[in-house]
Amino acid sequence: TYWVVLIASLSGQAIGDLLELRVDTDGTVINQASLAEILGQRLIDAGVGSDPENPTVWPVYINHKPDGAGAPDSLIVVSDIDGVMDGRMPGGEAIVHSGAQVWVRAMEQKIGWKLIQDITTLFLRQGIVDVVLDSRVYRILNISQLGSVLPLGLEEGNRKRRYEFSANFLSTTKEVGT
Repeated sequence: TYWVVLIASLSGQAIGDLLELRVDTDGTVINQASLAEILGQRLIDAGVGSDPENPTVWPVYINHKPDGAGAPDSLIVVSDIDGVMDGRMPGGEAIVHSGAQVWVRAMEQKIGWKLIQDITTLFLRQGIVDVVLDSRVYRILNISQLGSVLPLGLEEGNRKRRYEFSANFLSTTKEVGT
C-alpha cells in the first residue's frame, strides 16, 4: 500500500491534508467506509433516521431495501452509486467524488416528500462534518446534489400503497482518525 496526497487550494489555504487517501497498489481505497455508510450514519446522528436494530424514527438501511414480513413500511435506504472522476492533480493523482442515492419509502406521499426534502436540506446546508462509524472518524468535506428530488410514485409489486422518493449526491470524504 501507499499514500496518495491530493493537494488543492481553498481560500488560499492548502487542504492537501483534508484529501489524503490511503490506497492499495491497484488504486483501491483502503479502510474507507463507503459513502452510503457515512451518509447513513450522518442521518442517524442528525436525528433524521435511526439504526434499524433499534428504530426510534425512520430506520436507515445501507445498500439494501428490506421487504417482506416484518419489514417497515416507512424507511430510508442509502446506496452507493457511481461517482465522478474529477480530473487529476499535477502529480497525476485522480480526484474522485463518490456517489450515493438516498431513497425514502413512506405510507403517505406528503410525509415522504417532506422527509426527502429535509434530507437534501440537511446535506446541502451542512459545512464540514465529522461522522464516527465503527470507531473511525470520517470527515464529510462537501456534498453536492445531482438534480432534483425524484418522486417515484407508488412502489411496484406491493399491495400496500407506499410512496417512493430518491435524491442523488456526490461527496468527498476522508478518514481522519479513530
